[in-house]
Amino acid sequence: MLPLTKEMVVATDYWWNKKKRSQIAEELNGLVKHGCVSLGQKIDPQIAEQLRDSLDKHLSNSDVNVWRDQTASDERIFGFEDLETCVGEVCSIGELLEIGSKYVGRRLKSWFMMANRVRHMAGNLGSGGGWHRDSAFTHQFKSICYLSDVTLDNGPFEYVSYSHLTKDKLSIRGTIRLDQSRISDEDFQRSRLKSSTFTGPAGTLLLADTRGIHRGCPIKTGARYAITTYFF
Repeated sequence: MLPLTKEMVVATDYWWNKKKRSQIAEELNGLVKHGCVSLGQKIDPQIAEQLRDSLDKHLSNSDVNVWRDQTASDERIFGFEDLETCVGEVCSIGELLEIGSKYVGRRLKSWFMMANRVRHMAGNLGSGGGWHRDSAFTHQFKSICYLSDVTLDNGPFEYVSYSHLTKDKLSIRGTIRLDQSRISDEDFQRSRLKSSTFTGPAGTLLLADTRGIHRGCPIKTGARYAITTYFF
């Protein structure tokens, strides 16, 4: 009963802040309705290339703390803004804080960036290690900026539309529990959920509510570079 109680509390809070979300610009309605939206190419490709080169440099620096998954496919640097101080301005953090605050219904003040490079390795699960929710209950606003061209083969972001909403969580709780954060491929297939795939050129910016079910698609070739910003 406890997960259902938590879900109802979150659903009530999300409904209560509906008026604030209505202030978001019309082109961002996809974020409210579907849980994820692409804003297209928002960063100059040349700047994206410079940040990509910088990320390569930092990942090869033994003095930098780098997290790697078990296949060494997904390599991450948390707090990338401390290494590249211009990146907050480049990614329009001020504007994103305003959008995110209206979306979640309360003032977002803090943020940090995670930059990662995902390369094709045998058995890789993609960025994030498979289907998951960042939080089973709390609505979370996040931005993802591609630093490289991302095709269907380069590990694009995948998102299950409406999965951030309580009514859709309730409809699949027979196969995916309300409090379940990690979701196996088997559970995903049994649920019959359908995902949307977000490709785009370097500089493409995505906004997502990562309470919804998502993953970085397993990468088939090449590499995918991105900066993910977490807001609090």
